[in-house]
Amino acid sequence: MAERSVLVQKIRTYLEALSPRAVDMLVRNLEQSCAKGNEDKTVRLILDACLELLRSDKEAVSGEPRANWLQRLFFRPVEALLIDELLPHKQKGRINRSSLNGIWTLVERDLAPDAVSEAQAQVLREETGEAEAATIAGRLRDRVTPEIRKFLRDTTENPKFRRQMAMIVGGDRAFQDLTDLVEAFEAEAWLMPFFEALPERLSDWDCKGDGPTAKRVREVMKENAAQAALVASAVLSRTDNPASLATLACGLAGTNDEKLLADSAYSAFIDMVLSETERLHIMARKPSADAGAASAVSRYREVVRQLERDMEFASGGAWHKRLSETRRQFSDLVKSELDTAVSRVRRALEIPPLGGDGKPVVDRAAVEDAMRSLETLQMMRGAAESFAVVEVTMRTRQAVEQTLEIMTRRLLSDVAKVAEEERPVHIAAADVAIELCESYFGKDYADSLRRSRRIAANGGEVKSGPAAKPAIKKAGKAPAV
Repeated sequence: MAERSVLVQKIRTYLEALSPRAVDMLVRNLEQSCAKGNEDKTVRLILDACLELLRSDKEAVSGEPRANWLQRLFFRPVEALLIDELLPHKQKGRINRSSLNGIWTLVERDLAPDAVSEAQAQVLREETGEAEAATIAGRLRDRVTPEIRKFLRDTTENPKFRRQMAMIVGGDRAFQDLTDLVEAFEAEAWLMPFFEALPERLSDWDCKGDGPTAKRVREVMKENAAQAALVASAVLSRTDNPASLATLACGLAGTNDEKLLADSAYSAFIDMVLSETERLHIMARKPSADAGAASAVSRYREVVRQLERDMEFASGGAWHKRLSETRRQFSDLVKSELDTAVSRVRRALEIPPLGGDGKPVVDRAAVEDAMRSLETLQMMRGAAESFAVVEVTMRTRQAVEQTLEIMTRRLLSDVAKVAEEERPVHIAAADVAIELCESYFGKDYADSLRRSRRIAANGGEVKSGPAAKPAIKKAGKAPAV
């Protein structure tokens, strides 16, 4: 009994040092072993200890309804592969988040309704913690994965059946995502440990040379080269700069030549980086209010600069053509932003109307549009040549600076001149002007304008005449996407 007690304590100490995912995988492997007739008492002891540990973990995602646990945990092995943007071409190893609901409907309604009902009933019990729910979802995944694989074979053999089922899943792209999903499920035993072994964030330095990350990737690729896209997608999700994935591929393949890389086991890594440039273009086209749109242009430039530094692209090669296409798209996008910059600034500086409560109603959407154009103009200070917009950038900069200076001074001057009942809307317009000036010219210049604003708001006279040319602040590094 004493020996058993010591063994149990050692097992518990070991298990508590593992991540919940590792314990989950261990439980399922032990359960499969027992199902095959393994009657080893130590195996049973470890399994019981694992289950006890899982059941003691009651932590849940804050505010998430328990009814959602099963679906979320069922898809947990593909979390690192998910993207929100619909790429122009399906990239193997990347799954659209929007595809998951249709796939879950297929599993729940057509492939394994009884298994899903049973698993959901277990998860809904109050005594079931989230860690145990993850194991229940894992068992369901193990049970359903062969059914999904069979379903894909059947649809391949019957094109008419495929078209019918594609409507249920959510279209042909979702059907392709289903193929990636089942491959990730089948790879879970090695993909999840590999992903968890990666650092939380991979810097450019981590992906150079023959460091720990390169060694991990090389080892996993020895046995799973056919699933290079899954490996690349997992690594990409941890990188600070997507181009680091190309640096890693060049180092592991021992070449930076496009043709040689295309024939190597690491070609999927370059495909993945180029798919990211296409995703950045989609993000850059999002509305101004979207935080990711503002930095997408800057991030694209960083990716392309490193790609062109680390690789030798063959003129006319497939990768070179893809890169040229995204460059053209970004150039058109930047030119469009610059062409509308002055009109956006003018619209943002219009005198706002009074609302029903007697307060000025500032058009924040117009302000955000103007801020986005100003930020793009700042980015082009050192990147205009990269996007082939040198002339339009110079012309736009001159017009924007003149517009901001003249209209801001005019607004401040008018604040002191208008009747008191009209002053609030003029002050609101002046505040927007100062906000835009701070974004473009910098804080020092904006502070001087705020002093004039305080004088004008109190009825004092603001000195007219041309303002001293403010020093343009240097554009800061855009935030990460």
